[in-house]
Amino acid sequence: MKLNDNSACCNVDHLIPGIQCNGNKIDALYWQGQGLKGTFPPPELKHLSILFHLDMTMNPELTGTFAGECHRHTLLRVGSGIKRLPCTGEITCKKDSRKCCWVNRLWKKYTGDPETYVRTDCCQIVGVVCEPPPPGLVGEKYDYITEINWPFKNLKGVIPSGFENLVDLKKLDLSDNNLEGPIPPQIGNLKNLKTLRLSNNKLTGPIKHETFKGLINLESLELQNNGLSLIPDSIGSATKLKYLYLDGNRFSQKLPGSMGNLINLKELYLSDNRFSKDIPPSFGKLVNLEVLLLANNSLTGVIPAEMREARKLQFMQVLDNEGLKGQFKPRCSMKM
Repeated sequence: MKLNDNSACCNVDHLIPGIQCNGNKIDALYWQGQGLKGTFPPPELKHLSILFHLDMTMNPELTGTFAGECHRHTLLRVGSGIKRLPCTGEITCKKDSRKCCWVNRLWKKYTGDPETYVRTDCCQIVGVVCEPPPPGLVGEKYDYITEINWPFKNLKGVIPSGFENLVDLKKLDLSDNNLEGPIPPQIGNLKNLKTLRLSNNKLTGPIKHETFKGLINLESLELQNNGLSLIPDSIGSATKLKYLYLDGNRFSQKLPGSMGNLINLKELYLSDNRFSKDIPPSFGKLVNLEVLLLANNSLTGVIPAEMREARKLQFMQVLDNEGLKGQFKPRCSMKM
């Protein structure tokens, strides 16, 4: 009986120990400690199209070199006699699955991944969400990577370039970690991104102008509690933003007047920074704004009369801005 004969191997009357089937196809092989000998992998392995778990450990006389295919084997365990090639670029990845391989490598870099198996389907990594291609698309074989949710993972180091290649990404959450350095401007290439969470890290430096030019579908941006120093005027290009959290950084510039273009904003948190000079009159164009926090900055001048046009504003907080003057009462309350 050959492995490539799925129907025979999955026959309930002749089921081979260690084989698990889904319908009439093999989806798992558990052959650890079976005294197997020879060279691995056998050529028939490539015919197991839905194989998701392969365990060949504790077979010391089994030798060979195995790279696997990034889009196929989810969990792989092999013995010490088998050399595992890493899932990288040209060597082991088909063209359409390189994005998944990059996510796989990044996960291992961040976490160390102490497990002995090689995880080669990134859609099975904790926090990674994939969706099938839309129906009717010709030539699309692999799932779209649409979310990466890695908060509270003790991730360290800089945010690497490469995320910009995950063009189907809708949500990226790397919050509450120990990431350092600047926000890579290439993230601005993620035109489908709706949520970006990088809060509660150790990010520093200015945010580059090009970062926001391509984020045309961004609805929620959470950068609070970092050490960022400059927000560019291009922030006004992200016109679908509804939630913008920049509090607890080191922004020391004048508030960008281009923020007045963010007419869909509901919540704008700018407190606990070093913003200086006047509140831009363009903030009055934020007709959907409900919460505006400006406390603990270095704002001066007079609260612009144009703020009265923000008719949905329910709460505005401007306390601890010693040079700021004027009176304005939103629907709910204002604290100075």
